[in-house]
Amino acid sequence: MKGFSLVAGLVLSTVAAAQPNAAGVPMQRSADIERVLHGPRGEVFALLLAEGSVIMLPPHLSQDLGFEAGQRVQVEGNAVQTPLNLVYFRVRLTRGGQLLLAPPRPGSEPHPAGPPPGPPPEANAESEATARGALVAFLATPDGGVNGLVFADGTVAMGAPHQAIDVSGLTRGTVLEVSGARLAQASALLLERVTLPDGTIRTLQPLASFGKRE
Repeated sequence: MKGFSLVAGLVLSTVAAAQPNAAGVPMQRSADIERVLHGPRGEVFALLLAEGSVIMLPPHLSQDLGFEAGQRVQVEGNAVQTPLNLVYFRVRLTRGGQLLLAPPRPGSEPHPAGPPPGPPPEANAESEATARGALVAFLATPDGGVNGLVFADGTVAMGAPHQAIDVSGLTRGTVLEVSGARLAQASALLLERVTLPDGTIRTLQPLASFGKRE
């Protein structure tokens, strides 16, 4: 089993990688929040919009900014297309006309990635975990590799930024079982393997070997 230190850092690493050289197409839209997604320590790290897009929030905004389901937000940012949905990085985010988040200015130093608020997790708090649910969205790295799954109940299962999941044939609503590691009482799970409805097992692979199976 992988150490939970990777779980605690992968959201930060994923978002920290989304700096000015990140891939993606500039896009904007206005939509309602479907779910507020929480990371391994309960921090808010992303928003799932009602139309299926995911907005990745930078690590220094892990404190809750009052996001709630049903709120309408306006987002501009670099959008990466996955087989199911768009994933936005380096976003400008407004709500009710109020600016909540602006991307770093060109040439400015990005906000340093650091651990989310709260005490560090205990080493013995990590445990093997499984979850089962209907797929609603993918998470992705800024270069477009899918490295996470979002389920209808808000459960998040994610790999590290240098890993990718073979998502061929997966559609919205597919019921999957995921296995990995999770900190006690955390909602996010460090993804290690995915079991498809027909019993096929897929594991995460380094981006260089994406598409291969063990």
